[in-house]
Amino acid sequence: MEKNMKVCVTGGASYLGSYLIKKLLERGYIVHATLRNLGEPSKVGLLKGLPNAETRLELFEADIYNPDDFGTAIHGCELVVHMATPLQHQPKNSQV
Repeated sequence: MEKNMKVCVTGGASYLGSYLIKKLLERGYIVHATLRNLGEPSKVGLLKGLPNAETRLELFEADIYNPDDFGTAIHGCELVVHMATPLQHQPKNSQV
């Protein structure tokens, strides 16, 4: 990937999503990150506190249950990394 490339990371507040965003910002990428709720100060603050976030990170609110929410975040991006997962998990149905 080339620097200054615009990348969208869905599920930006997740552990893996936030780590990926951190690494992309460190390497000079422009990052669009989606979060389920921009009203959660701890999650927003974590991402806005990353190095280079003030100039290279833009946050978008998007819900995995409403695919139309992602259009604005994805627009203009050359790569999308889909890390978002649904809120409801049913562990009793999983196979271990």
